[in-house]
Amino acid sequence: MRIFAILAVLLPAVAAAQTPEINADEIIHEISADLDADGRTDKALLLSDIDGFASLVILSNSELETPEITYAPQIAWRGLAAGTIPELKLNERGSLQVHSMNESIGRHRWHRIATIAFRKNDFILAGFTYNWYDTLELSEYGTCDVNFLTGNGVLQRGENAETSAFTVFAGAIPIEDFDDTIPEPCLPEDHLLPLPNATD
Repeated sequence: MRIFAILAVLLPAVAAAQTPEINADEIIHEISADLDADGRTDKALLLSDIDGFASLVILSNSELETPEITYAPQIAWRGLAAGTIPELKLNERGSLQVHSMNESIGRHRWHRIATIAFRKNDFILAGFTYNWYDTLELSEYGTCDVNFLTGNGVLQRGENAETSAFTVFAGAIPIEDFDDTIPEPCLPEDHLLPLPNATD
C-alpha cells in the first residue's frame, strides 16, 4: 500500500504519517528519475536505519508540494566501512535498484541487488540477485538470480559453475513487505554462509 502524506519540508525533514522524519545526515544515497513512468521526476532516498539496516523512501512527483510517499523500512543491510554501504542505482530499463554488499570485511563477501518495478500503481520487488564468494575457500562462490514476476530463478555455484533452475511464488511483492530475506533456493547448502550481516 502506498502512503499519501503532506510534507512540511521536503529536505532535510519529512513530516508524514507512518513515515520517519528525515534528516539530511541520515541520507546514505539518493537518486532522481521517473520511477513510475508518468513523465514526472521522482526521488528515492536510502536512509540510515537502526540495527545496521537502511530504509527506502520514494517520493513520487517529488517536485510537488505534496508528493506521494512509499516507505520500505529496513530494505537492506548497512555497514559502516567502505565496501559495506548500500547504494541506489538504475538498471538499463530505468528500474530502481537497491545494492547492498560486504566487499571489504572478513572472509565471506557478497553483493545483493533488489530490483524494484512499478506495477498496478505500486512499487514492487521484481527481482533479486545475490553473488557471494569465500576469500579462503576459493571454490565456494556463486550467484543466484530470481525473477519474482515470473517465479523463475537460476542458481550457479562452485568452481564448475553448476547451474540449477528453480521456481518461487510468482506475484507482486510490495517493497514495504520485503524484509531483506534471502530466498531459500539462493542459500548455500549448509545455510551458514554467507548471511546478510556476516562479517567474519
